[in-house]
Amino acid sequence: ANTPARCNTAEIELTGKALTTASIARAAAAAAATPGSRSDYRGSTAYRHAMASVLTQRALESLTPR
Repeated sequence: ANTPARCNTAEIELTGKALTTASIARAAAAAAATPGSRSDYRGSTAYRHAMASVLTQRALESLTPR
């Protein structure tokens, strides 16, 4: 769907903690486990969950110093 979804579990994983490789991985896994995605002609539920993980990880990694 085109509706953004809030992932409270990922927020909890990150709130008040340092942004580390481990915390990013936990937040990405939480994003992938967020329910609500449905299959349609643009992508299966599994694909949407995988992309939620990948995009969350990329976004958070872009915030860390290189």
